[in-house]
Amino acid sequence: MKTRMSFMLGILIFLVMSLPLQAAEIIHDSEHYVLLKQYKGQWAQQDAEIQEKLDALRKKYGKPPNIIHIMWDDTPVGEIGIPAVQKVRGWETPVMKASTSCACTLNLPVRPPAPR
Repeated sequence: MKTRMSFMLGILIFLVMSLPLQAAEIIHDSEHYVLLKQYKGQWAQQDAEIQEKLDALRKKYGKPPNIIHIMWDDTPVGEIGIPAVQKVRGWETPVMKASTSCACTLNLPVRPPAPR
């Protein structure tokens, strides 16, 4: 019981301490501004399309959908979430697999493709 209370207290402290961080202005690197200049119109159009879909979901269900976006780097393709690759590597992630049973995966590059 004492361990559980310590854990819960730790989570509470973490959440309280992270509140100011969420309100801070995002500082982008220079590459972001280069890409923004190149793709601003396309991104605005995509944002509008996404907003239309979100508005339709809100109207249909009375609330917005729960969207969790997780992004990390330096992990080879398939390391997480593809059971066949994990079997070759020699490990499994059953908890992660179970938590994604009603999710979708979008395997998109972080950066737009280079011009040809």
